[in-house]
Amino acid sequence: MLLLRNKILEMIVMGTAASREETKNILSSYLPFWDSITDSQRERFLASATRRKYGAGATVGGAAGECTGLIIVLSGQLRVYTVTSDGREITVYRLSGRDMCLFSG
Repeated sequence: MLLLRNKILEMIVMGTAASREETKNILSSYLPFWDSITDSQRERFLASATRRKYGAGATVGGAAGECTGLIIVLSGQLRVYTVTSDGREITVYRLSGRDMCLFSG
């Protein structure tokens, strides 16, 4: 499960189209290999990116088998956790501004 704590989370998720120029600037600043890939590869990144905002406490994704994809946290904090058989939440890790992670449901 992916759960927000304390703040509004703003992130880029690879999934659907977004503002291309803004997304290009964000991706080029976050991905150290951006200048090394081909124009075609850059276009594939840009075509599948979307910017999303979530409020504190929102569930961003779950264990239902969906693939969230590459997440780049622009601001806020994302808590990744699992739930034990007796219902306790165990934090796996947290992502904050300028962190990125690949979630594959």
